[in-house]
Amino acid sequence: MLQAQGEIENSIVAYLKSQEQLAAYQVATDAAQRAAGISTAQYEDGLVDFNTVISTLRTLLSQQEQLASTQGQVATNLVQVYKSLGGGWQVREGKTSTELLPESIQQEMLQRTKYWKKILD
Repeated sequence: MLQAQGEIENSIVAYLKSQEQLAAYQVATDAAQRAAGISTAQYEDGLVDFNTVISTLRTLLSQQEQLASTQGQVATNLVQVYKSLGGGWQVREGKTSTELLPESIQQEMLQRTKYWKKILD
C-alpha cells in the first residue's frame, strides 16, 4: 500500500514538474522566435551579418526541440498518473475508441490510408 501511494505521489510530482518545464520552454521558444525575427530584420537592413541570423535560427530550433520533447514528457507523465491511480481507461458509453473521434478526423484518416476504411466501416 505504501509503495502504491509512493508511485502515485511520484507520478503526480513528475507531471506537475513537467508542466512547469513546459511553461518555461514555451517562454524560451517565444523569446527565440522574437530574436530570430529581429536578427532577420537586422540582416535585411544590413546591420548584422548572416552568421547572426543562422545563430539565432539554431537557437530557435534547439528551443523548439526542447519544447516538443517536454510536451511528450508531460503526456507520458500524465499517463503514468492514470496508471498509478489504477486505470480509468474505460471507453465511454460503450463506444469504441475510433467512434470517439470527431467526424472530420475520421474523414481525414479515410483519405490518408486504406487501413482506416477497414476500421471505420
